Amino acid sequence: MQLYRFIGRLATLTALCLTTGLAAQDMSDYTASWTGHFDDPQAFNLRVELRDFPSASSQLLISNRNELLRHTFAAPSAGPFEVVLAEGLRFSGRLSADGQSISGFMQSGILQYHLQLRPTAPGQYRGQWRLLMLERLANPRLYLSVENGAGDRYEAYPFWGDQRFTGTWCTNFQKEGPQLRFMDFKTGLQFQATLETDQMVLDLQLAGRHLTRVSLHRTEEEWQLGGLPAAPELPNEEWTTIDPNAAGFDAAQLARLTDSLAAGAFPNTHSVLIATGGQLLYEAHFQGYDGALLHDTRSASKSIASALVGVSVDEGLVPNTEARLYDWLPENLQSTGDSLKRQIDLASLLTMSSGLDADDYDRSQRSAASENAYQSSPDWTTTVLNASMVHPPNAHAMYGSANPYLLGLMMQQIIPEEESVAFYLDEKLFQPLGITDYIVQNDEKGQPYFGGGMYLNARDLLKFGQLYLNDGQWRERKVLSSDWVRRSLTNYRPLENTRDQNGYGFLWWHHQYNIGGKQVATVEARGTGGQYVVLVPAWDTVVVITSGNYRNGLTKQPERILEQMLLPARLK
Repeated sequence: MQLYRFIGRLATLTALCLTTGLAAQDMSDYTASWTGHFDDPQAFNLRVELRDFPSASSQLLISNRNELLRHTFAAPSAGPFEVVLAEGLRFSGRLSADGQSISGFMQSGILQYHLQLRPTAPGQYRGQWRLLMLERLANPRLYLSVENGAGDRYEAYPFWGDQRFTGTWCTNFQKEGPQLRFMDFKTGLQFQATLETDQMVLDLQLAGRHLTRVSLHRTEEEWQLGGLPAAPELPNEEWTTIDPNAAGFDAAQLARLTDSLAAGAFPNTHSVLIATGGQLLYEAHFQGYDGALLHDTRSASKSIASALVGVSVDEGLVPNTEARLYDWLPENLQSTGDSLKRQIDLASLLTMSSGLDADDYDRSQRSAASENAYQSSPDWTTTVLNASMVHPPNAHAMYGSANPYLLGLMMQQIIPEEESVAFYLDEKLFQPLGITDYIVQNDEKGQPYFGGGMYLNARDLLKFGQLYLNDGQWRERKVLSSDWVRRSLTNYRPLENTRDQNGYGFLWWHHQYNIGGKQVATVEARGTGGQYVVLVPAWDTVVVITSGNYRNGLTKQPERILEQMLLPARLK
């Protein structure tokens, strides 16, 4: 349920980028649809290199076809290190014990891209940074809609032809003569446009360095967004496979599911995977997606945040789920808590039962700590903590992303100072699952955002679901305690502000499907746009569905797929 806004600059759900400002030209002359092609569709696929590492003169280089940035720094012989490359752009890393890799995060904008650098020669390491989550734009076209232009004011909405990149969230518009400058606070991309009589020349930059250029011309043609051919099938070597019929599923029914998805009966479905008994029995991808392409999971990553909290409890960093929020918040935030608010504990945040006025389903937009409200404010933390209490903690559940947001603030204090939430997540959860390619999101002040927005691929989401069916174990390693898994999947109370009054666990949804008069109980991670990780405990089965229905009212379409096509394949 992620509706990202930034200090009022993203005013509509359909907008990916809003800019206003002064202009010498009358912007009504530029109110039109514009289109152009990137001069290099691979310009956003970046190479990251470390040279002479570790030493007092280590170098970090970022390149595409050309060298973009080079920074010399003193790298320690052991332990974590950080390299500040530019404002809003930094790399944090640490060398593995065997010296065979550097695990790190490139922070650009509000995203932290996890990178794995491998040795290429003594003292040299190299990795890949996909700024737009893609190695190559299959449709390298950019569309720009300039709207409401009048004098020095206008709105501009850019869209990538390759819709596998989820778009930009722009702000900080500046103008000097014919030059327009603004930036994407999500990825850190910078834009510089030169206004000409009959075209715009748009230069896309990283830390002020040229990445690629687009010449934009007015167009009356219909925009061609997405619609990519099927991606080549990639081998899935991490799973053993099983014949659907041998696993109790109707292979013919699953074939009909594939045909329906390919024909567009369930629009914008990107991936469907099914595993049962720890074996893969179905995998299909559509619209140019494959099992390895990163996908915006939105609120489905709340369940991943829950797992990370579980690791901290299992390790004793926090004594139990009765630990109270205000016992961990820094001193400058203590003044926001009254006697009732100070009773908010881990359990209440994990079950959406903090009692704060944080209702993400309030269509009147009056809930003080709804996601729309705090993400449109200049200080998310203060907005959430200053919200009033409408219930005592652990009494009523109301779906609101402010609850896991506060979990993130709490975890930032719980995790040892020499660690970071991102590295803790990598070491304790993702490395044991063999997950190396992912992106985590911060809030606008660089604090971990547990409300959603991680990017993972569909195959790794399947691993995460299987972890819970395996009672917290993946392969030979125990990642979560059995007790934490059991408590996480318990149905504590209904979400009173949702249509279906779903039961809710520790950031896991409960649901019942009616299949031919039979009830099938599931526990689900859910995200806006149709991102579902579905556990069917009675069948020892996990289903992953990813989709791109963010703004068309089809966000719950995976439930139709499950009820009409997928679950009946098991009951026949």
